[in-house]
Amino acid sequence: YEYESTTYPDLSYTQSGPSDIHGVSNYYLEIYPFDSDDKPAFILYFLDSNGGQLPEQLYSDETDWLSETNKVLYDKYSANIPSFVFVHIPPPEFVSAYVPLSQSDTPCVGNIDLDGIDTTIGDNYLLSTVLSFNNTCRGISVGHDHQNDWLCPYESLYLMYGRHSGYGGYSNVPRGSRIFNIYLNDS
Repeated sequence: YEYESTTYPDLSYTQSGPSDIHGVSNYYLEIYPFDSDDKPAFILYFLDSNGGQLPEQLYSDETDWLSETNKVLYDKYSANIPSFVFVHIPPPEFVSAYVPLSQSDTPCVGNIDLDGIDTTIGDNYLLSTVLSFNNTCRGISVGHDHQNDWLCPYESLYLMYGRHSGYGGYSNVPRGSRIFNIYLNDS
């Protein structure tokens, strides 16, 4: 965070999150339509799944923060605002959501699964939390397993792996990225 904010102050929106919960970078960004600043059209939530010297997990205080923040934003704007959640390490539900196309006619997009799915420790209730957002959370995007690239429907949202995009880390898969098109209309 410090490197980004000092080196690229106009290009990085990364923030430090609340200091009274686990993780450092739990925060959200409000995306406004170009012609209005009254109410955001979309919310991007970012959760810190820890790692490094810490256990690779989301803690319940982080998912509690996510739920409470969603409620605060609903009260503030008197509306359910569509959202995405980004977290580095996938929650356990990613394992049951992914079925390779060779084994099912599940309408998954992409079929690169060279790493398996290395999830966070324990049940962190991330899926049940975002599913309680009145169908406004459109998806959860993760990384962590650099050689995975897929998107699968899961109940009312999508679970997604973004492809390895940088030069650090490991991967035999060509670098790539997932692009999110967000249409700011009522449908």
